Amino acid sequence: RPPRSTLSSSSAASDVYKRQVLKMSSLVSIIGIADLTRKANELVTTTYRPLEIYTFLILEYLVLILVVSYFVRKLENKLKEKLLNEKKVLGCWTSLDNEITSELLALVGFDFLLIDHEHGYGDVKGITRQIQSLKETECSPLVRMPRDDEVYVKKTLDTGVNSLMFPLVNNKKEAENIVEMCRYAPKGYRGMYISRASNYGMNIKKYYETIEKNLLIVCQIETSEGVSNIEEISEVDGIDMLFIGPMDLSTSIGKFGQFSDPVFI
Repeated sequence: RPPRSTLSSSSAASDVYKRQVLKMSSLVSIIGIADLTRKANELVTTTYRPLEIYTFLILEYLVLILVVSYFVRKLENKLKEKLLNEKKVLGCWTSLDNEITSELLALVGFDFLLIDHEHGYGDVKGITRQIQSLKETECSPLVRMPRDDEVYVKKTLDTGVNSLMFPLVNNKKEAENIVEMCRYAPKGYRGMYISRASNYGMNIKKYYETIEKNLLIVCQIETSEGVSNIEEISEVDGIDMLFIGPMDLSTSIGKFGQFSDPVFI
């Protein structure tokens, strides 16, 4: 039971309690706890009952913990985890820069969506909208970069994406540079920033410590030079996958679309 002084019915005390309960109501509304929201509103709109409010405010600290837990996303890469466990994954290529389309494709059951920013529409803001639409699904975003553009890579990673595809990777040096622009110092030169990827700073230490293992970096082999250097590219630490781009590769060797040609094979 609270001290008698706590039960004062003075107007000033009443206002303090009401402000606290209103703050509580806002918090629980954010995380969607309808019963607690209704209770908080009742305490403000009905006859002032200090003892009941005092008891109710004890829940405030528990709700604050729930709020933090709700917004701090678990750091993981579901697509990479599936591949490491040798599970087959099915993806869909999308270049429309539309979050509704992306959400629909995710709900159909694809394991990942390849969001194309080499040839597709959109910008980094569009990437954010699309990955937000995938949040409540089991579908992972994989974003294809315009090229090995340091600024674009940095902005894309800051959205929370951790799987990237890079086109036209021709040699070991290019592959190493790609990895370094995706990693923080001392293994790379990605700039540190408080962004969506780290829950706007609420999870920045954990993000810094775990992003490297959660990165999935895919290099596209699309030229004869890339084919010649494919082994050394694959040996670069941090490169997880190689992807043959058949259209560009066939074009680069003068065999456009001739995928059965012995030279292409």
